[in-house]
Amino acid sequence: FFNIVDEHAHFDLIIKYSLGHLPTKESKSFNEESMRLISLFDSPEYFYRPEYYESKQIPPPTWTLEENKKKQELETEIKIWKEKKNHEEFSPPVYYSLAALWYKIGKLVGMRDGVSIYWIRFLNVFIYVTLFWVTYFFIRGIYPENISIHLSILSLLSVFPQDVFYSLNSDVLSSLFALLTILFLSKIYFLEASISHYLLAGLFLSFAFLSKIANIPLVVTCALILLLYLI
Repeated sequence: FFNIVDEHAHFDLIIKYSLGHLPTKESKSFNEESMRLISLFDSPEYFYRPEYYESKQIPPPTWTLEENKKKQELETEIKIWKEKKNHEEFSPPVYYSLAALWYKIGKLVGMRDGVSIYWIRFLNVFIYVTLFWVTYFFIRGIYPENISIHLSILSLLSVFPQDVFYSLNSDVLSSLFALLTILFLSKIYFLEASISHYLLAGLFLSFAFLSKIANIPLVVTCALILLLYLI
């Protein structure tokens, strides 16, 4: 921990949400608990080459040091983080709310410090598995009897080189909510849809936008599909 995909900032926001600290103009600084955990478990391999250091070696994480040295290093690192601002502070809330709830569940069952950080990442496993499940139902609705297409698309999804699922970040929910939106829109377009299909399509579209503002093109896609349906 932590990688270059703004993982420090995403983690800080998850901690803030877990403590009930919603974003305000005054809350752009990193949280005290976030700074402590980042300073303890951060490792610089993602950011610096060994040649950057005098020893020509990546230094060990703070948590592995002897107690006195660990305390000194921790104080130094926290001072550095106190000067930084979290640029993700006002990002949409859905992912951070979900991850914060997952983090609190982990703490209830005894997860602490470094283990609790990996526990948050472990949430991505369930999101990815759910994406497989929804993909299967989506494909089966289009090709109900073609098992080879089912297997080939799921196989492709299993090896798709998308490293977003290996870190803490709000993009991890985008593909799932986008697919769920398109799934219910397809039911509206091709089948006799009930009011629940419209409600669920709107709900998942909202979740997609409130997970990542970059999902705004999905709103345009949905508008075009509904326009074609009405025509």
